[in-house]
Amino acid sequence: MLDTRIVCLCAAIFSGAIVIGSASTASATPASFAQFSEASPGGNLFALNTNSPETDFGTSTGGPLGAAIPVNFTYLTLGGLPADLQGVQQATLSMTSSTVSPVITGFGGTVATQTFTGAGTLPNSISLIRDTPAGEGLGAKDNLLTITFTNSTLIGILGNSAPQMTADTATAGVVVTYSSDFLTFANGEKNFSLTFSSWNTPGDGNGLATNGDEQALLFLAATAAGAGTFGGNASVFIPEPSTMVLAGIGVVGLALAARRRRK
Repeated sequence: MLDTRIVCLCAAIFSGAIVIGSASTASATPASFAQFSEASPGGNLFALNTNSPETDFGTSTGGPLGAAIPVNFTYLTLGGLPADLQGVQQATLSMTSSTVSPVITGFGGTVATQTFTGAGTLPNSISLIRDTPAGEGLGAKDNLLTITFTNSTLIGILGNSAPQMTADTATAGVVVTYSSDFLTFANGEKNFSLTFSSWNTPGDGNGLATNGDEQALLFLAATAAGAGTFGGNASVFIPEPSTMVLAGIGVVGLALAARRRRK
């Protein structure tokens, strides 16, 4: 049986090697750090569904919301990215969001907004997943960026085909949380902006529209094409398999040496 102190030392060396050597980091700077746009074949792959009092919004290919749609994803202004994560990444995006809050109009009824609180049946989340795992992290990492959020605002000019959905933690009550296999995020402001084009309300084909109900004003069901940008204090955090492998070999070597000495 190995000396307990040797085993503890080996474990400490191994875990320390992972913490110290398993990642490369870059200084965090508040900035737009990632963006996406629809990839071929593209089209109106976002959908808004209304079932009073709930409104749901997300990605759709004609079925339930949350479908994985093809996108081109790019990390921006980030130093220290390995070569295979630089430039356009082929990925899929899945999004769901919901609210039971009504639409509010302003500027003489020309502009309409609706706050997506996540209080409906669907969670507020966006997931951007690489089509194939990256070479980093033993070739098993593919989460480019996942976002959970509350109180995002869909806003647009009624009759217009280019509304936006935004969320910014500088606004009271807004929460945006990021996670990624390749980035780490410091405290501070986080925000995103999704921009839509070709917003189509099938009932009238005339862009963003409401049901006109003053008691429960809601947007009419619609589809749209979309793109987006994400901002915050992001730094590169890349697992380095070679370091972990070397650390593991070192631990095994120490353990075997200790066993030989005991014998």
